[in-house]
Amino acid sequence: ISTCTNGVWGPCEGEILPQKESCSGVKDGEIPPDTDCNGEVDKTVVNLCGYCGPPPQEICGNAKDDNCNGEVDEGCDCNADCQCSGGDCVCQPRYNQPCYGGPVNNMGKGICKSGLHDCIQINGKWQWTECVGYVLPEQSETCDDKLDNDCDGYTDEGCQNQNCDPTTGENCTIDPECEDWMTRPCYTGSLDTRNKGSCHDGIQRCVNGFWSKICEGEKTPTGEECDGIDNDCDGEIDEGCECTPGTTGECYNGPVPVVFADSNNKSICKKGTRECLPSGKWGECNGAILPVDEICGDKIDNNCNGYVDEYCDCMPGQKRLCYTGNPNTRGVGACKDGTEECTIEGWSGICNGEIKPSTEICGDGIDNDCNGLIDDSVNACGKCNEPCYEKDYTDLSDCNADGRNCNGVEPDPNNPGSVTLGEATFMTPFIYVAVQGKNHIAKLDTVTGQKIWQNPSFGTDPSRTAVAMDYSVWVGNRGFANPNDPNQSNAVHLDIDGNLVCRADVTGICRGIAIDAYGYVWAGTWNTKKLYKIHPYEVDRTQDPPRCKVEAVYDIPIPVYGLAVDGKGYLWASTNAAQTIKFDTTSGKYELVSFLAAYGIAVSPKNGWIWFGSYHKTGCVNAVEPDPPYITHNTNVGCGGIITGVTVDRDGYVWASAYTSTHKVYKIDPLTLTEICSALSPCSPGANSGCDARGVAEDSAGKIWVVNRGGGYANRFTKDCKLEATFPIDPGYYTYTYSDMTGQQLRIVTTKEGYFIQNFDSGYANPQWYRITFDSVVPPDTGLELRVSAANTAGELQTNPTQWCGIFTTSPVDLTQCSFLNGHRWLQIEVKLSTKKDGVKPSISNIKVYWARP
Repeated sequence: ISTCTNGVWGPCEGEILPQKESCSGVKDGEIPPDTDCNGEVDKTVVNLCGYCGPPPQEICGNAKDDNCNGEVDEGCDCNADCQCSGGDCVCQPRYNQPCYGGPVNNMGKGICKSGLHDCIQINGKWQWTECVGYVLPEQSETCDDKLDNDCDGYTDEGCQNQNCDPTTGENCTIDPECEDWMTRPCYTGSLDTRNKGSCHDGIQRCVNGFWSKICEGEKTPTGEECDGIDNDCDGEIDEGCECTPGTTGECYNGPVPVVFADSNNKSICKKGTRECLPSGKWGECNGAILPVDEICGDKIDNNCNGYVDEYCDCMPGQKRLCYTGNPNTRGVGACKDGTEECTIEGWSGICNGEIKPSTEICGDGIDNDCNGLIDDSVNACGKCNEPCYEKDYTDLSDCNADGRNCNGVEPDPNNPGSVTLGEATFMTPFIYVAVQGKNHIAKLDTVTGQKIWQNPSFGTDPSRTAVAMDYSVWVGNRGFANPNDPNQSNAVHLDIDGNLVCRADVTGICRGIAIDAYGYVWAGTWNTKKLYKIHPYEVDRTQDPPRCKVEAVYDIPIPVYGLAVDGKGYLWASTNAAQTIKFDTTSGKYELVSFLAAYGIAVSPKNGWIWFGSYHKTGCVNAVEPDPPYITHNTNVGCGGIITGVTVDRDGYVWASAYTSTHKVYKIDPLTLTEICSALSPCSPGANSGCDARGVAEDSAGKIWVVNRGGGYANRFTKDCKLEATFPIDPGYYTYTYSDMTGQQLRIVTTKEGYFIQNFDSGYANPQWYRITFDSVVPPDTGLELRVSAANTAGELQTNPTQWCGIFTTSPVDLTQCSFLNGHRWLQIEVKLSTKKDGVKPSISNIKVYWARP
């Protein structure tokens, strides 16, 4: 600040002049201050990376120029990241990789550009070849060619502006904002007091190309002094001077408007107190703290205008170049400066128009990440967004190959090297149980035994459940209290979370429910002797609750006590009549077939026999062959009418549950028609008595579940009739279920399924997965579904894989839509084969995986 005394300016006090830049007192890794005030850091002071201290050490294998010398992984084994240890895993070195042989500070600026080199093996060691095609900076700038020849980020610097006249004193290498002879009006008070009353402008001088921070000669508001002058410049003279003698009040005799100190600002100004004189005029104001000139750098509002340190750094409207990115990227590649504008409180801190580094876009010819290298995101074979490598699986029929698992599939004898559907399997780890005592449905995890949810059945007296292919569940409500009321007797569709999808108004006692190969749901009634065909997806949402679409209703001559669909599309019923029914789900025609006894019903996946319980007609567990002359087969198990639930496991063994007398579960040999083993189904954990073993089903792990009507528990048995665990469903409430409650019958009889799984090891920690191709034969009424996941290790494919990518049904499979697969060394391919008709099967062969690495 310079003070004018007796018309002469005094020395400039408090100024800070440019000084030589240095890293003294600056920590290693930090940028030194711009002490020579030229707008940039002196490159002779900092290391190649633009920081104080020695440059960082080069880190091998990370594909980065750590020490900023323009070379990536110099002196390193350029293929050290290969993790192959034998087998069919082959190291794939990088080639066509960006490089630069000049100073790192010039790389990517002006005419300077990077070249390319390859990683090759020389004398058993992976080494980089010579960098070819890079361009270095020229010795000096060539004027008027509009190019940055010396690659310092500036064009034609040092060249005279031809439109400038130096004889006038104008500096021809810069664009000055002011000339030293200029002045301009200024005023630091509130604008609404300017040129009012005693307030008037001062002048501001241009000094050394910058406007002074001092507004000379201005007159700003002061407190009203009752002197006939508008001292506070508010347009009123001596306002408020009148008062009651002897009274006191707050006062302020400084310039106004002013911001007083409180908890929300840093103003120094405070009000004082004054006493009213006998003349009716206010006396002197005591104790007020008035504004002073703003003191730069103390972070206090000295002039009490609501701003801290205003006009200290710059003048409002002034602009300067700025860049908030890494200083090493400034002016490199696509990166460029923006402009920062001065506000009343100083520089805004907002850099408008700057371009900072972004993710490198391979193949656009631009250095997007501003590291001096163009398109350095090419993969190891120098390509952009294209695979480098191909893994072929030409012989899928070898189920013992590395990383392979065949579950329910087998070699296709008609197509060497391919697999087709074999003995079916299923992978649905749930069981859906009707909690009759509460009119609820419960979903249990068959692996942990934990209950997932229990929700209303939207009817009364639920007993039958059928699990659809999408893992939703259909429920048959019997509605004993009033079977003609659709709020009580109906068929209901719940989604996988137990929410209501729709209700089908199946009036009558609904005691049978099953799903055919095309997803249609069949509901049968006991008292009205009807079959309802329900669409699996179509819903009328104009009604409340939404209604499932009933496609057709058929009258039949028998009451229904259970339903099952075989592999040829025929619907069979359990009944107390003398004959069962064989109903064609396509044509709607049927015939009656004599049998021995019935209650529960299931179909064998091995030979298609229809198995029945023994409750009605007090017989034994028995079967009828599905084709004429419909031969019957009787066992020695469950005789006397004690069996209500039956199922047939994937190996063809028959399981039956006894509701009375024995309360046991039985395993029956279908060839000898005799008991293999049996076990008590206890009421609760550790109990020595049984509680009405009402229903039986096989889970996806091949274990047998028995649901007790009494007690509210379910028991899980091994294949040798050993009780493994007892799980609570809703203790104390009836659980009344004996149907395809795990979905096993639908998946291994009606719609058969099998799985082919192939795990692939890329050998690298950061692969990029592109696509999968395959050949397939998918006849009508069959299906092929492929999905993919990835993991960091082979073990994590089971314990911690990514989410699934897919389902895909045709080749090729585009894996780039699932970017979450990238960066995981292992890939798992799961193929599900299925058929809706016995004797017709799909097949798959010649799977190929296309991938790359950085």
